[in-house]
Amino acid sequence: MNADHKLGRSEAIRDASRLIYEQLSALEDSIQDRTSELCDDPHHEGYVQDDVKLSELRAMRTALDFIHGKVVEL
Repeated sequence: MNADHKLGRSEAIRDASRLIYEQLSALEDSIQDRTSELCDDPHHEGYVQDDVKLSELRAMRTALDFIHGKVVEL
């Protein structure tokens, strides 16, 4: 993504918000895919929410969601 130096503050915030939202959507898809993968795996033992990879994806989503909220407040 190339920077457009003619963008105003509002447009830059909008673009940043959109970019973060797109990443949040991609993370949500990854979370759903991992959850389905674990649920469909007959060899998986334990609780789905205890999966390390799933926990990491959820933590990333939480962090990005927090950042998105702060950007939207600007």
